[in-house]
Amino acid sequence: MPALEARNKLFAAVVAAACLSASGLFVTVSAKSAADLSERIDRDALDVRSTAAGIRTWIRN
Repeated sequence: MPALEARNKLFAAVVAAACLSASGLFVTVSAKSAADLSERIDRDALDVRSTAAGIRTWIRN
């Protein structure tokens, strides 16, 4: 089910942002940014390190 797979990846990105925020980090991410990362994971076959690098761009000092 392609639609479900896409939503699962988007959900995973949002959960990552929530975990960072719960850890005391200031996270600013839009739904579009989370969706864009989700699409890049599929399209570019991002590995864990590349995905983490994308998520780290959401952290603000």
